[in-house]
Amino acid sequence: MSGSVDIGFNGNCEEAFEFYAANLNGKIGSIFREGASENGKVVHGDVVIHGLTITGGDAPIEHYKPPQGFCLLLSGLDEATVKKYFELLLKDGISIMEPQKTFFSSCYAMVIDKFGVHWKLNSGT
Repeated sequence: MSGSVDIGFNGNCEEAFEFYAANLNGKIGSIFREGASENGKVVHGDVVIHGLTITGGDAPIEHYKPPQGFCLLLSGLDEATVKKYFELLLKDGISIMEPQKTFFSSCYAMVIDKFGVHWKLNSGT
């Protein structure tokens, strides 16, 4: 048995997965498009980042809503990686909490990326 999180994107699923693969040490597993066109909407795709599987696709325009009510957590990172990932995810995104020491972590950060996805980055477990 396994689990994953499935996210509906605003027409930019493939761009998001490529960004995550290139910048967060991820690996794209598959991308399935609507129709035979290379430019078709993504109906399903997946990327694995540090053991976290994210699946998703492009939501129909009339049904798209920005992700809310959850965060993707990457933990067990070293402090340098938390800071690096924070800066990469922050480009065209929103800082919620800059990397800093907390009572539970030597380096913890929160950011919403340019795709509207909420992230928590933790140097602890």
